[in-house]
Amino acid sequence: MKNVKKTKTHYLVLFFFSLILMGIYVILNFMEGKLAPENIWVYLLIPFVFTGIYWGGDVLMQKIRDKRKKVDYYGLFLDAVGERMRNSQAFLLEDFRRLQENERFQDAVKTAYFIFQNGESGPIGLDRLEKKFEKRSLEFKAIQYVIGYVRDQQTEKQNNPVKNPENQV
Repeated sequence: MKNVKKTKTHYLVLFFFSLILMGIYVILNFMEGKLAPENIWVYLLIPFVFTGIYWGGDVLMQKIRDKRKKVDYYGLFLDAVGERMRNSQAFLLEDFRRLQENERFQDAVKTAYFIFQNGESGPIGLDRLEKKFEKRSLEFKAIQYVIGYVRDQQTEKQNNPVKNPENQV
């Protein structure tokens, strides 16, 4: 189901369309003598009720969707780092596959994400991540991009100390 928020214009068009249809129905039934004049107001209230229920249902569904929707910050972090690595054009598709299968590298990325979220502390640091891999290895080359992204984001956080987690990735 697509998450599309409807505008006020949508509900106004719906209201006027249902008002016109109900008006035509009332006029035709009144001309045929099937409608008492005192019941006309009841039929003209139906577009208000219909549009109100439609709007209320949309608002309720939007709130349910928003409640269920959880942001995957780790996924956003991986996407941002992956984008940097792809833009550099220093890695082949096969390199990405090898990095994805390498458990040591994946653990290092998780540690980098922890540092990204919580900052460096004690034994957990970016310099230590660099020393985990041999300097000529693919993993070392890739971890440089991860560390560079984390450092850039830490610098940005220091320059813009906003506590909103959505702005971190």
